[in-house]
Amino acid sequence: MKAERLQVIKDDLIRLDPTMAGGEDSESFRAAVLVFSAACLGADVDDLVAFTGYPRDFVARVSQRMRSCGLWNDAFVNDDWYMDGTLEDRIIPPVFWTHVLAAQGLVTVIGHDEKGKSIFAAVANGPAIN
Repeated sequence: MKAERLQVIKDDLIRLDPTMAGGEDSESFRAAVLVFSAACLGADVDDLVAFTGYPRDFVARVSQRMRSCGLWNDAFVNDDWYMDGTLEDRIIPPVFWTHVLAAQGLVTVIGHDEKGKSIFAAVANGPAIN
C-alpha cells in the first residue's frame, strides 16, 4: 500500500514536469516527493523516512529548511500549492515548485501578503541550511 501511494506521488510529479522522468535519484526530485508527501502525511521526519525510504539526514535537512521558512511545523504543513474542493483537485505548479526550491534551500519565506500567502525570495549564496 505504501509503495503504491509513493509511486502515485512520483507519477504525479513526472506528469507535472516530464523532464523529471529518469531523475528519481536527484535531490530536486526527492525534495519534490517530500513536499508532496508531507502534505499527505505531515512533517514528522521519521514518518517521511519510513514512507519514502530516503536517508534520514536528507529528510531532516529538508525538514529543517521547511520549518525555518515556516512552511512546516509539528501541527501544520503549508500546502498552498494544492487546490482542493474544486471540480478537479489540482496542483498549482508555480507555487508547488517554489516550495520545492524552499526544500532545497534555494529560496526562503520573507513575509506574507494580505491573504496570508507566503512571499519568497532567493537565498543569496545557495542553501541556507546544509
